[in-house]
Amino acid sequence: MDNIAETTFTFMKSSGEKTDVTITIGAPYKNDDSIWSCSAQMDGLYPPLHHIMSDDSFHSLCLGISFIHKLCNSFINNGGRILFQGTDGDVPLDEAYFSIPNSKKTFANQSIEPIVTTPVD
Repeated sequence: MDNIAETTFTFMKSSGEKTDVTITIGAPYKNDDSIWSCSAQMDGLYPPLHHIMSDDSFHSLCLGISFIHKLCNSFINNGGRILFQGTDGDVPLDEAYFSIPNSKKTFANQSIEPIVTTPVD
């Protein structure tokens, strides 16, 4: 299985202990039962996680990303912080990674432009 997305952040527990965590999303694939599966992993924080399964590839991919989002939020809600590697700057997960901005935003010296789309006639 090939990863289609990967990033590494530093996760800091409420105790102050830090560990680098590599988050990966795998390409959806059909398993032996012809069910679509998607790998969603947080290496360095959790042991290998079960793959997310669904009836179609798009849904398994969306569920995999949502699963990572929930695990990250759970970590934060339990007193942890998620930092950009090598900094003390918090990763703005909800603002930069799990939403589309309505206006131009800058995170970690990168500008993110709002996405404006027009339906196809």
